[in-house]
Amino acid sequence: MTLDSGYHLVLAPPGCGKTDILAEVVRALSCGVSLNDMLFLTFTNRAARGMRSRILERLQSSGKMSLFVGNVHRFRSHPL
Repeated sequence: MTLDSGYHLVLAPPGCGKTDILAEVVRALSCGVSLNDMLFLTFTNRAARGMRSRILERLQSSGKMSLFVGNVHRFRSHPL
């Protein structure tokens, strides 16, 4: 599966391989999609920390990125 264009929502129970979708972040960046146009939401702080660390690992980044990774409650209180 590739995510070439448009908006994408991935909802599935734990252990289904949703993390594999994170590889698409690298692909999207190579296709010209800006990190500012990406949003990753989870339901818990723990899941958000794990997701952020996996994204940073895939991007081989030191931690500074403009991508929002957090839970739905943090997103609602985050100024845009």
